Amino acid sequence: MPLTVNVGISRKASANYQSAGLSINLTAELDQSLLADPPRLQSEIDRIYRQAEEALDRKAGGDRNEALGRKSERTVPNAIH
Repeated sequence: MPLTVNVGISRKASANYQSAGLSINLTAELDQSLLADPPRLQSEIDRIYRQAEEALDRKAGGDRNEALGRKSERTVPNAIH
């Protein structure tokens, strides 16, 4: 039977105390033998947290304006003529 680990992270997306935010929850199945090796288990949990944080950072960076209810403004470099 696998060991199930759930990791959740949430962040405010607004600097002015609005309710807009982002969150992510990851569930991973790990080998149950990790229970006998706490340092290795903690290492795997840390790895899952890092993946969740990286995903949330990507989402916050790419969709921050949408999370705040604004349209994303992307600038396109001027073409060289």
